[in-house]
Amino acid sequence: MLQVRIHTVHPQIGLKTTPGRLEMQSELSHISMESQKPLLQIENSRVELTIDQSQCFADAGLLSFSRFLAHYAQKGQQSVQECIARYAREGYELAAIEKGGKIENIVGSTMNKDFSFVVDAVPKQPPQISWNVSGVHYTYQPLQYSTSANPAELNINYQASQLEIYMEQTGSVDIDFTGGIFDKTA
Repeated sequence: MLQVRIHTVHPQIGLKTTPGRLEMQSELSHISMESQKPLLQIENSRVELTIDQSQCFADAGLLSFSRFLAHYAQKGQQSVQECIARYAREGYELAAIEKGGKIENIVGSTMNKDFSFVVDAVPKQPPQISWNVSGVHYTYQPLQYSTSANPAELNINYQASQLEIYMEQTGSVDIDFTGGIFDKTA
């Protein structure tokens, strides 16, 4: 009996891949910033207040040194003149004793002085008040800054992936006849 034996080998395809590669390199960017501080200057002059109480003190009898000297110098001069006049008058009265002048009259005239008292409000006028106010002056300088940037260079290296297709095993069919005689020429 004739037997046919068929033996097949499947073909095999091989794939060889090389993965793609992307390399990126960069340096750090450089950014610089310079600034000046803001400036605020405030100038405020003092308020000048003047209170002149010299007339109030004068009304109360309290004088400044220069007014004190002037007042009592005048009062002293007036007292000296009154005293000279009184001594001259008393001298004339003593010289006229033979005409009936009496010493009692001279002494009695100095003793009989009338004194008066006056109640008065002090001060009679308010003090003189003046002031000088100057404003606030300010100077403002805003923040000033400058920037500079040096961008980094970017180096890119790209290698594409590769695919290689090859036949790892070719396909084949083997046919064998066993058993009887087979004429291949027929």
